Amino acid sequence: MKTSLIWTLLLTALAGTILFLVSQVTNLTSPFAKNTSEPVATTTAPLTFDQATVYTCSDDSVVAAAFKTGDTTVLEVSLPNSNPLVMIQVEAASGARYTHESGIAFWEQGGVALVEKDGEVIFANCQVKSMVDTAATATSTSELSGTQWVWTQTSFATASSVEPNEPEDFILTFSENNRFSANTDCNNVGGGFVGGTDGAISFSEMVSTLMACEGDIKEGTFVSQLGQVVSYRIVDTELTLSLKSDADNGEMKFTKK
Repeated sequence: MKTSLIWTLLLTALAGTILFLVSQVTNLTSPFAKNTSEPVATTTAPLTFDQATVYTCSDDSVVAAAFKTGDTTVLEVSLPNSNPLVMIQVEAASGARYTHESGIAFWEQGGVALVEKDGEVIFANCQVKSMVDTAATATSTSELSGTQWVWTQTSFATASSVEPNEPEDFILTFSENNRFSANTDCNNVGGGFVGGTDGAISFSEMVSTLMACEGDIKEGTFVSQLGQVVSYRIVDTELTLSLKSDADNGEMKFTKK
């Protein structure tokens, strides 16, 4: 009886060994192997919004396009209800044309852009919206043009405050065409700003990349506060953006980069 049991165990072990060796040689799937799936990347790191332009199209849709300073061969385009698309510049008869493997193309000619999907126009006559009189803006916010600022804190009249976890994650950049861009601890934001008399300023037409982020993210707070800004002042290397006057009247503080 014991001899029979020993032979049974030996034959079982031998069969298992043979099956394993055959599966390795022939690339067969072992019946004991677990079904595992390869990890799939669902997002890509967004480009830096060094230069961002926001277009309003004929149907009032908002399209944003951004590229890295000094490199216009790669463009990041944000469309309504869509994740940002990284597009590559291709040869065009006129203007600048960028394409994506999904069949979407962005074409800008003479300040007017359009977006196509498989050759069919889906967003037409997209233009940079004229927000204020250019001369008035140039005299009231010219000192901001071409500057960069690091967000350090927002303080409120209630004595409360909010600070970024890493200040260098939040960099606010003012372009010379009344556009702004901002890096945050998650996404990148772009839009326009309007200057007025006595330091008045407001941010609008804000669009953002759509990266999903977890943890103690301050992006939502930062963007919400930008939407409440009514005025600014610069003292030496410090920029203060004042928020709307209410019970929690606050000030966003920045240092020059």
